[in-house]
Amino acid sequence: MYIFIGGLTFFTGVLKRKKIIIASILLLSIISSIRYNVGGDYSSYKWIFETIQSGKIVDIEKGYFILNRIVPNYPLILFILTFFSLYIIFFSLKTLFPKYENFLFSIYIYLYYLQWNLGTIRQGVSISIFISSIIFLQKRKYFKYCLVIFGACLFHKTSIILLPLFLLPFFSWDVLLAIFLVLILLKNIIVTTIFNIITNLNMSYVSYLSGNIKDSLLPEKIGVVFVGRIIMYLIFLILLKKFKYRFNPKDKVFLKLLNKLFLCMLFFNIFFKDFGVAMRMIKYFEVLCLLSMIWVILKIFRNISLIKVSFLFLSLIYFFYYIKISDTYYPYENIFSEHIYESKEIKIHPFKYKKIKDRLNKSGYNQNEIDAVLRQMNVKN
Repeated sequence: MYIFIGGLTFFTGVLKRKKIIIASILLLSIISSIRYNVGGDYSSYKWIFETIQSGKIVDIEKGYFILNRIVPNYPLILFILTFFSLYIIFFSLKTLFPKYENFLFSIYIYLYYLQWNLGTIRQGVSISIFISSIIFLQKRKYFKYCLVIFGACLFHKTSIILLPLFLLPFFSWDVLLAIFLVLILLKNIIVTTIFNIITNLNMSYVSYLSGNIKDSLLPEKIGVVFVGRIIMYLIFLILLKKFKYRFNPKDKVFLKLLNKLFLCMLFFNIFFKDFGVAMRMIKYFEVLCLLSMIWVILKIFRNISLIKVSFLFLSLIYFFYYIKISDTYYPYENIFSEHIYESKEIKIHPFKYKKIKDRLNKSGYNQNEIDAVLRQMNVKN
């Protein structure tokens, strides 16, 4: 199945045809909808659906809750969310990067489809909505931007950090940098104050600052990723300074905004680096900044075909590498094989179970803790 996705995505990026995009979105949505125990949060989302369908209340974002209440079965939920997310991504890319949308959509699939459409699907929807909101931010339609961000919050509450971005056009890059430096210096006071507020008010955001997710992100990994983001930003600044004449006035307006979004990404990376789950907030910026960076390279250099093929091959390699290192993507199984696990104690493929167990063992979990994690994933009796 993943070979099929890889091939389909490659041709989608090479061929400039609307029909192949529509076919790709439909097929990728179907693949997402009929999967079984594929993606780290598959079982959690299935439990949420079954619990809501039974008439019980689940502490989840209202938009996602309502969707689970009105849609009759779980595969259809997955199809709707994937189709909506991918369509919004493509529409946004077409608006922001005309003539490059097919190619950038393929890059998105290789780099993020597994994580945000087969894994953490609620935030995947929010990320797609955020990318679409940039259209309004670029045009300085601040009210519409805020409405769209509130829509993203209906699927993932971390989107709330994106709301103040409507202020970006009012600040120069230098002023923004100065504000971020002051906030970083006052980080401990600010975080402690926020933590006390959300704790006293019993708000559900506390897990994002409490750091109570065991080994959620190791410091050395954060360091490597952060260095990579800095390098990407520096390359962006160098290319922008040297080849600014290659961009038209409309592009320059977007590049000015993008420069500030890069700065926001690095700021949040520093500010939240000690709070495991909170680091996921940076992904909103990372997806857009990375796709934008590739667009900048395509706009600057002349041999576009060679660059496109090179990026597609590199992204394809990453796609299969991500499958290899992750716990629950390989092998791909569909809902028609679900009956095989009905009478088994462990309701996931043995290979997936071994990878999950090995990862937890390396993190210091004992067998009882491993069993508890599996029960929490709803794959163990």
